[in-house]
Amino acid sequence: MSRRRELDYLAELEREQKAAWGDPEIDSKINQYEMAYRMQASVPEVTDFSDEPDHIFDLYGPESRIPGTYAANCLLARRLAERDVPFINYII
Repeated sequence: MSRRRELDYLAELEREQKAAWGDPEIDSKINQYEMAYRMQASVPEVTDFSDEPDHIFDLYGPESRIPGTYAANCLLARRLAERDVPFINYII
């Protein structure tokens, strides 16, 4: 919640700067901050597998319940893809 207030305050300051200086880049910065916040706020939901049905875990194998395993990362990648994440990278 404090991150949300911080971004709201920052956006307010940048709007004041835009009014004073007329810099069109300020709107772009505000939009980037907002997008970053939305991405950060969505991470806990994506990584919470508690709502995943047992038959899905069965499809990915027994290690899919163990965070950090290849199977769990495949499950996470699927969840990210379902949420239209444009780039998903797995590094071994």
